[in-house]
Amino acid sequence: MALKPFVKKLEDVPEAFREHYRKDEENDRYILSVDEQDGWALEDIGGLRSALGREREERRKAKEMVETLTADVANLKGELKKKTPEDVERRVTEALAARDREHQAVLESKDKEIRSLTNQVSKLMVDAGLSVELSKRGVRESMIPLILGEGKNRTRVRFDKEKNNFVLEVLGKDGYPVADRNLGHLADELKQTYPDAFSGSGASGSGASNNSQGGGGGGTGPRHRGDFKDMEEKANWIKDNGQEAFMKLPAPPAN
Repeated sequence: MALKPFVKKLEDVPEAFREHYRKDEENDRYILSVDEQDGWALEDIGGLRSALGREREERRKAKEMVETLTADVANLKGELKKKTPEDVERRVTEALAARDREHQAVLESKDKEIRSLTNQVSKLMVDAGLSVELSKRGVRESMIPLILGEGKNRTRVRFDKEKNNFVLEVLGKDGYPVADRNLGHLADELKQTYPDAFSGSGASGSGASNNSQGGGGGGTGPRHRGDFKDMEEKANWIKDNGQEAFMKLPAPPAN
């Protein structure tokens, strides 16, 4: 059975696993204790979502303030233009430009913070969710980085203003979201596409040969992303050459 990340009552957990839960006094619940290993750990993205929400609200207020001040200065500039000499208009123009630069810097800073928080939320939602679905389907541990990388290229996280929340979308091969598809569907598709990466799929378990050259043989390197003997050879090639180099290879030719 799968263990839950937290429970309200310790009695809801099989006795053999209760020692692995710790008391969360603040929220009156028990949380599964998981040691971090190779970047994997249980994380609560609620805090990130709250922080991102605050940043979005602060940016909205800053933008409204800029729009209000712009209108006020425009009105003042019109009045001064009728009643004051040319040098006063120049000073107003300079002050307006300085104000615009200052507020533009504030907006750019908020945009940068929002992008950073969005990327963190996206990484947690995709990595954690897809990892769970792949584990349910028996993905081999050595294949997780490769399969997870393939899966992340088929997902997108965006902020839905109507729902006021983040939405994870599964993309089709054309790069557009597919309605009513979730990470479970994507994991099933990945298992069908890369059966050797999953336990009980008939994988031979043999090591890759000539990792730096890929499946092309003869020291020429792979000609495209499908030019590998098996998943393990493909994983070793990516390990030696990097995911970016793999994505630069042409797609396999159509049958």
